Amino acid sequence: LQNCGISNATVTLDPIDPASAAAGDAIVIRVQAPYASNRLLGLSSLMPLPSTLSGRASMVKEPDA
Repeated sequence: LQNCGISNATVTLDPIDPASAAAGDAIVIRVQAPYASNRLLGLSSLMPLPSTLSGRASMVKEPDA
C-alpha cells in the first residue's frame, strides 16, 4: 500500500491463512489507515472526517478443480 501512497495502514485477513478456509467459506480482508497520515482531497475544511479510513472486501473460496 505504501507504493500507492497509503501510509501506516493495517491489513487483516479472516481467516489469517486463506488456504485454511474450506470451499464455500468467506475470506475477508480489512484495511485501515489513519486519516491524518493519508489526507485525501483536502475535504476537512468542508465536512467532518473520520479519524480512520477503512475498507472491507470479501470473497467466497471456490472448490479446487
